[in-house]
Amino acid sequence: MAKKHLPSFQFYPADWLKDPKLKRCSFQNKGIWIDILCYLHESDTRGKITATPSEWCRLIGCSEEEFNEFLSENSLKKIADISQCNGFVTIKNRRMIRDERARQSTRDRVKKHRCNASVTALKQKCNAYSSSSSSDISSDINNIYIVHKRIFEHWNSKRIIKHKSFEKFKSVINSRLKDYSEEEITQAIDNYHTVLTGDEYFWSYKWGLDDFLKPDNLDRFLTENKPLENFRKEVKNESAKRTGPRITELEFDKYARIYES
Repeated sequence: MAKKHLPSFQFYPADWLKDPKLKRCSFQNKGIWIDILCYLHESDTRGKITATPSEWCRLIGCSEEEFNEFLSENSLKKIADISQCNGFVTIKNRRMIRDERARQSTRDRVKKHRCNASVTALKQKCNAYSSSSSSDISSDINNIYIVHKRIFEHWNSKRIIKHKSFEKFKSVINSRLKDYSEEEITQAIDNYHTVLTGDEYFWSYKWGLDDFLKPDNLDRFLTENKPLENFRKEVKNESAKRTGPRITELEFDKYARIYES
């Protein structure tokens, strides 16, 4: 079934303009990439399209030579998630896929709620709930609490900014666990700590746990987004050589503060 049409998707001009890998790409390939993002948004399988090279050329409106140049440059710069198999090229955008999954989950919850709206269904739900053993309910709540606590203690173990009160962070941790696994979050914390403390990295801005867990901040330090490559000093220096004056630490700190709001 076709996806419900969405007229727009989130686009962050600051990310686009300051992405070190993207800044090293040619204008032609930047144009191809933004067109592909638009088609990924419009796709029935939102965030993912699989097609032959010739089909991609017809879709984008470029020649095979231009498309092959885009694939070649991407293999070096890694601006897009591209795989090739049996003559087909699959291009994905993980953020679109994750957002679509969240939208589908919301639709399912709303649909379930509406189906249970009748008095009979509500009574059945109440009866089913009341028949559940209190020990099972208590066990579920305790398991959730343990996961939240483990994430909080893992953050404090890194001594980036250590927090005393766990209670104030439960809601934000719970919100992120709807979209990310415990392992993804703790690995992102590890990556953030590595970048902050390593001399080979240029990022130096410290967040508290609540700011770190904002979706865009967490997303940039997920292992799948390669933060240990993106924030290396030689990447920033190479970007400056190719595109203009070197970006100072102060400017990168200012850039980081955008995501606190």
